[in-house]
Amino acid sequence: MKRIYFILLAIVAYACVEIPSDLSAPEWDVNLNIPITDRFYNIDSLLKDSEYGRPEQVGNYIIYSFYSDTMFYQTGISGLLEDKLDFQFSDYTFPLAEGEITIDIPLPDSVSIEKATFLSGLTNLIIHNLSNKDLKYDIQFLDFTKSSEKISTKNSLSPKNTDDFSFDLSNVEVDPKQNNSISISVKVEGQFDSTLDSAKITLKMQHTVLKYLRGKLPPTYVENISETVSIDFDEAIDDFRNKITLDGAELVLNANYHSQYQDIPEVQISSLELLGSYNQETLSFQENGNTILEDIIIDDVSYTKTFTSDNSNVNEFLAFLPKELSLSGNCLVNPQNKVFEASIYDSIEVSSYIRSPLRVSIDTLSIKDTIEHNIGDEKNNLEDAIHAVIISRITNGLPLSVHANITIVDNNYKHVVSKNITLDKADIISDYEFAPKLTETEIELDSLDLINISKSFYVIYELKLLGDKSQFVTYKASDGIDIKSYLNVDYRIKED
Repeated sequence: MKRIYFILLAIVAYACVEIPSDLSAPEWDVNLNIPITDRFYNIDSLLKDSEYGRPEQVGNYIIYSFYSDTMFYQTGISGLLEDKLDFQFSDYTFPLAEGEITIDIPLPDSVSIEKATFLSGLTNLIIHNLSNKDLKYDIQFLDFTKSSEKISTKNSLSPKNTDDFSFDLSNVEVDPKQNNSISISVKVEGQFDSTLDSAKITLKMQHTVLKYLRGKLPPTYVENISETVSIDFDEAIDDFRNKITLDGAELVLNANYHSQYQDIPEVQISSLELLGSYNQETLSFQENGNTILEDIIIDDVSYTKTFTSDNSNVNEFLAFLPKELSLSGNCLVNPQNKVFEASIYDSIEVSSYIRSPLRVSIDTLSIKDTIEHNIGDEKNNLEDAIHAVIISRITNGLPLSVHANITIVDNNYKHVVSKNITLDKADIISDYEFAPKLTETEIELDSLDLINISKSFYVIYELKLLGDKSQFVTYKASDGIDIKSYLNVDYRIKED
């Protein structure tokens, strides 16, 4: 076995000493430290690599917190503005006489209009001449305007005959003189006996959709809330389930009404439920012991409510680690039938998320990690070693007792060497400060171990964390278990 340091040493020796006649090959010992792994584990490490963990500044400390995906639901209010002006005013009879009369047609119950613009709809007017005389008529919709022009129709009508007039309501503006009715004027010409001759009209509006309204419409349920979000936890986090208790978790619920107007309609969100599920298990979010949350009333653009352990089971709900969150409920717009201003472009938004600082109590928690070691090309020389030992320096920065198992396995995951170690827990100094404990351990290796290690690829770390369930601790992103392992090898170097 030839090495560069042997050659250099041989050159120096040749230059400095007289070579004896019975020269024998020199030999000496070389000691090498070969890194195996350098690994750091903390309580939030299973969250840290996902989108659900976020560092937050608390004083001089970086605290890790968990955030769920935001559940976001949005719906328009078109259901409020559709079909509310669908009605039929039938067979209104009036005497025929020269001149003009005004007919006030009442709007449907619970509807009043100060000002409105139609998005679509259809109006149909039928006039029936009940007399035996010819008549000419001129009918004008006094409250309807399209492109700044009044809507009107005029024609001649023979005795006992009927005429029909329809028009599209798209972009028709309504500015009624009376909020609870619409007015039309009717002018007729002819030779009439006002005591005998008459006509009747029928007005029908259908498929009406308002683009804008200032007025009042009856309470209306719009599209039901139904939103589901998945939380794609790392599979390893399943070991947290039912083994940790959280403290300080919060569920923040936001509701907003988006509009360009100030006098928005009131919105009542009721029958609101939040359900967490994991495989076939489910857990209901509860407010004061009830699975149906209190109604949300949006009467001033936005609403925010925070649920804590004081008014909910949010700690238990999040500790359940649901993989899916489902939000459901009903939206009732204008529940008190008040005057409001709104447009079809308005929308209702409901969102929520769960936040929890990593303040937990732990009963028993396990972490298992399989990683490729760093011995690399040096594996080829291990058979030449005369002595070897695996040295691990483990720093426990958590206030938890730890049982650690370190195992080197070959490419078939067959155990080569294994070591069990018990680590003392770190001392708690203050709310955010722990005093780490260092443990050093050695694993002596024989020649067979070295042969097997030369064929190995992986190191498996198994950590079992034991805590006091009555003790809540806030963990910083820097708190964890640091494991540094290396292979200390002695070689006997001899020139062939």
